[in-house]
Amino acid sequence: MDWLAERQSRATDADTASRIGELSALLRNKRALMRQLREDLRLQATLEIWLYLHVPLTAGLLVALAAHVLTVFLYW
Repeated sequence: MDWLAERQSRATDADTASRIGELSALLRNKRALMRQLREDLRLQATLEIWLYLHVPLTAGLLVALAAHVLTVFLYW
């Protein structure tokens, strides 16, 4: 990016300076998109880890709930 800024400041014609400005904007956009992609991938990995914890715990709690309801009806 520094190289582009230097080239833009040394550009003699408006067309070259304009193209370098567009390229600089595209690179900034790419950098922002890559940052967002990395964040999305990190969150997806976190959710997958949570899923591996959540499903067995939920199944265990449902079994415990069924056992509780059954024992309440049997010993009431």
